[in-house]
Amino acid sequence: MHRSSIGPALALALLSQPVAAATDADLAQIRNEIRALKESYEARIRALEERLKEAEGRAAAAPAVAPAPAIAPAPAAIPAEAGAPSSTAVNAAIGRFKPEFTFDILNLINLFDSSKGQVEYAAFHDLLVANATASATGEYTYSVNSIARPGGVRYTRDDLRSRWQAQMGLRLRF
Repeated sequence: MHRSSIGPALALALLSQPVAAATDADLAQIRNEIRALKESYEARIRALEERLKEAEGRAAAAPAVAPAPAIAPAPAAIPAEAGAPSSTAVNAAIGRFKPEFTFDILNLINLFDSSKGQVEYAAFHDLLVANATASATGEYTYSVNSIARPGGVRYTRDDLRSRWQAQMGLRLRF
């Protein structure tokens, strides 16, 4: 069995350095720095607590929030991400009932152009650039995989996430 001598050599190298203890003046300076940091920290905490109390007092004294408008506007821009939803909701109060009609569209771009808004991912089962085949004599034959050939398919389309989807809903509140 072979024993390593690195551990004792490292310990000897570390112990051969001169060692000096801190003087009383050094310790006093360190204590003063720690005391100053503690006081600064406590002052910051007190200031934050005062700001919190002021904010809570203003919130309690503030008037009630105005009710939301009856109609929520539809988003003005088409989402840039293929799976980002476009959504709109209409609130129509009828007495004590408050029905809310919703209409959501996912992948709106694909609704207008089926070649856009595609969700693609790398075909992880076929990432090898070359295939190797061993012959009976021990020689290898290499062939270029389809992913590396010009016009080769590098990505696979997710059919379900690439489709546009729409949903209508009704929620009654009373």
